[in-house]
Amino acid sequence: EQLVGFDFHRGVLACGVRPPQLELRADFGLAPEHGETLAAVVGVQDPENLGSILRCCAGLGIQRVIIGAGTADPLSRRVLRVSMGNALRLRLLHARDIVADLAWLGKNFNIESYATSLRDDSAALETTGRHGPVLILVGNERFGLPDDVLRAVHHCVRIDMELGTDSLNVSMASGIVMHYFCRLAPRA
Repeated sequence: EQLVGFDFHRGVLACGVRPPQLELRADFGLAPEHGETLAAVVGVQDPENLGSILRCCAGLGIQRVIIGAGTADPLSRRVLRVSMGNALRLRLLHARDIVADLAWLGKNFNIESYATSLRDDSAALETTGRHGPVLILVGNERFGLPDDVLRAVHHCVRIDMELGTDSLNVSMASGIVMHYFCRLAPRA
């Protein structure tokens, strides 16, 4: 307190043991249920964005989250704080090759993948339905998802914007898309 001029840590300090990193293919676990929704983050670099996304996942019941290359450390201090500790409740699965892993998930578990994308050929979110387990992919704050990932997914979806707004922050867009697929999307 004397160094920084205010009550910095509220008198609570903690030390924890970091759990081992789970690998997607080795630690995926049971096949997803018909209505299960999963999430994947690829290249989300800002810890606050990642923390918000993980908090949304927990709040909407998305238990399995795939962490792709270039993504911030999901167990870093800032991610844990912004996620309100919810990052510790999720099954965080690290992908070594997200394109190959998408094919593996589709072939072995019949998971339908939906990428968020601003491309012209993306479907408007509200026109999309679901037919079983769904994986929602979101990408880097500036560049979105890489082209090879967009080619590997089953569907690309977008949130239509108004008033000349080009897009939303990745954490806000993630929350909207995840809410749609968890609670609103028509099911076949």
